Formats: sequence, structure tokens, C-alpha cells
Amino acid sequence: MPNPSARAARTGDTPAEPLVGLRVLMLAQQFPGPFMGSILADLGADVVIVENPDSGDPTRRFPGCFETLNRNRRAVALDLKSVPGRAALLALARSADALVEGFRPGVMDRLNLSAAVLRASNPDLIVVSISAFGQTGPDAAAAAHDLAIQARAGLVHDSVSWQRDPLPLADVSSAMYAVIALLAALIRRAAGGRGCVVDISMLESLLSWQALALVPAVNGWPPAPYPPRDPGYGVFEVRGGRLMALSIAGEDLQWERLCESLGITDLAGLTAEQREQSRDQIVARLRAELSRRGTEICETLVRAGVSATWVRTVDDVAHDPQVVSRKLIVPVAGNAGARALRQPILFDGRATAVQRMAPGLGQHTREVLLEAGCPAEVIAEVLTRLRRGPESGEPSASG
Repeated sequence: MPNPSARAARTGDTPAEPLVGLRVLMLAQQFPGPFMGSILADLGADVVIVENPDSGDPTRRFPGCFETLNRNRRAVALDLKSVPGRAALLALARSADALVEGFRPGVMDRLNLSAAVLRASNPDLIVVSISAFGQTGPDAAAAAHDLAIQARAGLVHDSVSWQRDPLPLADVSSAMYAVIALLAALIRRAAGGRGCVVDISMLESLLSWQALALVPAVNGWPPAPYPPRDPGYGVFEVRGGRLMALSIAGEDLQWERLCESLGITDLAGLTAEQREQSRDQIVARLRAELSRRGTEICETLVRAGVSATWVRTVDDVAHDPQVVSRKLIVPVAGNAGARALRQPILFDGRATAVQRMAPGLGQHTREVLLEAGCPAEVIAEVLTRLRRGPESGEPSASG
């Protein structure tokens, strides 16, 4: 049975990262699985991505995306519709702690690689399935990507609103819950339990983030407004056109300091409830006052203890003094000039590292299969298939 501590001891590694010794097979592509894998790999897990030799992960055609989501791991290329490919995957599963798959429900069964089959020779294996709507229900097998799931979760309100904040929220939320679920399953297993099957729904993950709206709605309770209706919460333009964000949400002391800094002391004594009742008039006054102020006003407000900051572009963020000070953007070891975004986690003040760039398609097939004890004849067939490359008309295993 896989034993992360024993594996680390066998290799002579000192577990500098908390997940050193954990091996995870990743059969989930595009965004949720790889984002999950980037967290696990940066925390020390040996994450092995398994791709079809014909095409690999579709995001390989966007190097910036693929590099960001697939650093710090190894790659194996297997045709899961072939006998050697399935045999190789079963050998890998016997040596793994967890397997993550992102196919539509039913695909793993059709490949004869169901959780029951995978765990037959490794009962300690944790199988994590990430799908749009979960493994059961009337829409379990329906196709969906992030936009459709956001729309179904009540986050898309008109034809352009979804474009304003182009974040793949369903992808990110499901990846985060998949990490949480896997770590919880590992803790339970370490306490004497066995492996298990984890069902992660992208829709349900996103609805969990919608709890502050959904729970009041189903109970008939009035929700707290978001964004807050406090007039000190919004984006304002100063002289010259630069945009500044204020985020005063019910803090009377911050409001008082804002008013004192702007010379509108007649509004300083208003409570949050009073400000909300006269929101439109107060916002108009704030806009007029700030439009006359130069760029020095942001620093003035910050010194006064008001939550204020300049609106920055993505290109600006890398040069933000706080980001620079915290060393959030780090060099990739052994790759001159390449930089990556580290995980936002510090252990005793120590950050995780990015040790290597994303792997090439099937780059580590031989070494990973050898480590797993895969039969030599199976490895030979798999490598022959990989060297042969794409075959015209052969369907992908990712469907």
C-alpha cells in the first residue's frame, strides 16, 4: 500500500514541503484538475499528468496557461482506449496515493477504469472525480464549461456582465474543494481508514461560494447587499483620470477620517445606516470632491487609516511594492528568466518553490512506468505508441 512517509524515507529526501512522498495521478485536463495539481505539486506532491499521446491537454496550445497550471510535475502519455495503456494506468494506480479524473460521468466506466477497478488492487487509493454537475442526477452527463455553470449558478445577469470579471470561477472553486477533499481523505486514511471515492461538482462548488445569496433566498431572508451600499465602497476618479478604489463597508471611523481628509466634515458624523439611506447623493458628492484632487490623495487617505488603493492592471501587479516585498513572483529553478506565481502559503515563513517548468507531452513516461513496476513489455508497447504519434481518425480518450 502507498506510504508517503516511507516513500520519502526510501528516496532519502527530507520532506521540506508538507506533501513530499504523496503521489497523485492527474487525468483531469484544461483547468480544474491542473489548478488542483499546481497546488499539490507546489506543496511537494509527485503529481503525474496522464495525457493522450495524440493531442495532450488542449491548453498546450496556450503556453502561458499550460505552464502556469502544470509546473512542478511529470508527464506520461497513455492511450487509455488501448490494452497496454490501460494496463500501464492500473500499474500506476497501484503505486499512487490518489487519482484525479475530470471526464464526464460514465467515461471511466466505459474505459474499464472505474473507481472499483482502480481500487481493486489498491484499496487505499483515493479517487477524486471532478465534473460539471456531479456523478449523479438528471444532468450528470451533460456537457458544460465555466460560463454555462456560472449562468446556472445565478452569476450571469445580462449579455455582458460575465465579461467584466473574466475569472473561471467554477473551475477555480471546484479545484479548491477538490484539494480540500483530498487532504481530508488523506487525514482519514492516515487515522486508520481506507481510500475512498470523492465526487466534486463544479456547479455545487460555485453554489457553495454563493451561500450568502443562496441561503437567504431559499429561506426568504433578506440578504446582506453585495457590493455593500455604503457610499464609501466603490471606484472613484481623481484629477487626471486615475482610478482609486475605496472600500469602507460600515466602518464609521474610516468614514469619519475620509470626510476629514476631504474637507467634507458635515458628513463625518453619519452612521452606516444613514449613509446607505442617502447613498446616491453622497456618492455624487464624493465623486465631485475626488475629481478635484490630485494623485496625492490616495497616500493621504492611506496615512489616515482609510482603505484606499489605486486600481491596477495585471501588468502593474508584478511591480506592486507589497507583492515585491512578499516575493510572490519567483524564478523557476534552472530556467533563466522564467518566473512563476508561488502558492500564497508560508510555512514558518518559508514559501514553496517552483522547481521546474511544465513537462513535454509524455516526457517522463518511461521513468514513471519503471518506478511503478509496470511490466517491460507494456512499457515497450506504450513507448512505441508514443513515438508513433497521432494516428488519423483515432478517437481521443478524453471524451
